[in-house]
Amino acid sequence: MRDIPAELRGELATRLVDLLLEAKEGGKLPSSKAKRLLQLWSLGELLESDEGLKLLLEGAAAVDPEGLGGILDEYGLEKLREVVG
Repeated sequence: MRDIPAELRGELATRLVDLLLEAKEGGKLPSSKAKRLLQLWSLGELLESDEGLKLLLEGAAAVDPEGLGGILDEYGLEKLREVVG
């Protein structure tokens, strides 16, 4: 997660949350990850923490890898595909 510039983290996390909420294949997100995402959200740590970003990236890769790829390309973070792919 250190590859993600600090100025992009919040906006990227928000986009990933939107992708997860709108995904047609949301059932592919393991319940354990969904629960942890909700825990981090309730603690106010989802959008800025390394763990939150990692879970969002992994979740997005599980439910909509094509959509995730588009977001990563848009932010110039193509190299993250290897990390979460």
